Amino acid sequence: MMNMDKPRTAKGRDDPFAVQFSVFLAARSAQFKDVLDLLAEQELEVLGFDMEDHADLALMRIILNNPAKARAAFKQDSVAFTENVVVLVELTEEVTIAQVILHLMLTELTINRVFMLSVRHNNNPILVVHVDSPSLATQALLRNGMSVLGHEDFLDAD
Repeated sequence: MMNMDKPRTAKGRDDPFAVQFSVFLAARSAQFKDVLDLLAEQELEVLGFDMEDHADLALMRIILNNPAKARAAFKQDSVAFTENVVVLVELTEEVTIAQVILHLMLTELTINRVFMLSVRHNNNPILVVHVDSPSLATQALLRNGMSVLGHEDFLDAD
């Protein structure tokens, strides 16, 4: 039987999570470009993002290949942000979005947000899932034969 004590990434590392940064943009268009320019200057790769527009601000949820470097850049440039841990699930012909959602619901987790990354892993699409317990989600998904990734699966091998 597989040991489920510690969740592991597709590459076998502990803590198979990614960090989702929520960046607050008051001047939507101008600040969006400024944030993208900052990330480019720091040679950070945008793996995926989601935008939510409100009357007085926009909220950009973004997944990057190197959270530690991104965090430092945001702090140095005084960018308003928060962080959430998210689960990245590799979809295949055998693993569908519906199956992922079903297993999370059967585990009685609250699904806060779901979106896709713009990059692929092993040529497969990646689903970003923000839930109330990433550890329980990871265990449930791994137990059902799904591949869970972490940000380290997207770091360049320099």
